Order: sequence, then C-alpha cells, then structure tokens
Amino acid sequence: MGDMAGNREDSVKTRMRILAIVLLVTFVVLVLFVETGFIQGVDDAAFWAVNTWAPGSTFDLIMVILTLYGRDLVWGVLTAGLFVMGDTREKKAALMLIILFLVLAGLGAGFKALDARPRPYDALDGVRLLVDRESDFSFPSGHTLFVAGGVVVLWLSLRGWWAALLTIEAGLVGFSRVYVGVHYPIDVVGGALLGACCAFFLCSFPGLVERLFNSLPKWLKT
Repeated sequence: MGDMAGNREDSVKTRMRILAIVLLVTFVVLVLFVETGFIQGVDDAAFWAVNTWAPGSTFDLIMVILTLYGRDLVWGVLTAGLFVMGDTREKKAALMLIILFLVLAGLGAGFKALDARPRPYDALDGVRLLVDRESDFSFPSGHTLFVAGGVVVLWLSLRGWWAALLTIEAGLVGFSRVYVGVHYPIDVVGGALLGACCAFFLCSFPGLVERLFNSLPKWLKT
C-alpha cells in the first residue's frame, strides 16, 4: 500500500511539472509574439472592446475596487488568515502562497523590465483610464500573475467552495486590469500563464514547504 501511495504521489508531481513546462513554453511563445508585434492588432482590438464597453458608473466602480484591492488586500488577508487561524494543512498552504508570491514578485519585475512594453495609455490615444498611471511596464500583468498563481495553490492544497469563489475573483481582477485601461488582454493572459506555471512547479515540491513548516517555532505551528 505504501509503495502504491508513493507511486501515485510521484505521478501527481510529474504531471504538475509537465503542466508547468507546457505553461512555460506557451508563455515564452507569447513573449515572442509580444516582442515581434505579431498579435498587436488583435490585442489592440480586444483591448478597445473591453476598455470602451462602459455599461455604467456602478460597473466602473466595481472594476476599480477589484483592480485596487483584488490582489493585495484580498490575497494578503487570505494568506494571513490561513497562517494565523488555519489548521496545519492551511498553514502549509499559506507558506506556499508566501513563497510563490515572493518568487512571482521577482519574476514579474524581471519580465516587465526585459520586455519593456508600454502601457496602453502610453501607446494609444483615447484610452479610458479609470485609475492612476502605473510606474512600470505592461507585460505581464502583475495582478494576474499573483491571483492566478494563488488560485492554483488553493486548488492543489485546499480545494473547497471558496477556492472556486476566488477563481472567479481572480478572473474578474484580470478583466478589470484591461477595463480600467492599464493592461492589454495579452498582458493578462501572460500573467496567468506565468503565475500558474510557477504555482504548479512549486506545488510539485511539497517537501520544501514541509521543511519550512517544521523549522518554525512551535507557537507559530499551533
């Protein structure tokens, strides 16, 4: 029985790593498309379709709230809550989220600087900008990077109805980034691909979190 369980666990890890590689390759192809301008026309058209949709001021407000608080506040409170009030499994999930977010912060900043893609409001005339201008570049979307990676960790670690709810929240955050005028749709897709890739890869090494959790003081583990 032990060997069978071990084989199943190894198989799951292998599948996660293969999926991470597939997502990474897709992301690299997307980077090449962005760099060469191969899909710029399609990206522009999709951006305008979302940015100029404007169903009303109430929807505008919802999108602004999502774009301002849907990443840092929602996922910060969630991670802290899991670690402070959760059981052992939830605390380990919180540690995985912390590790993931630190990795993604570095990768996101690196790819933004490497690609140096201008924001839509810097490249296009007439953009409907609903929030303040950002100080960094456009590709990939940092907000989507974090929430997509976080969703993968939740599904792999905890599941439950609220993982489904946060999946919807993550999708709305990504949509809001285009709607408020700070990202192209491809930026959002790229962020989702890279975030999910890193999450699958990290989750395929559960021993990393296990060792980190075991090294914590006892009062933090209870």
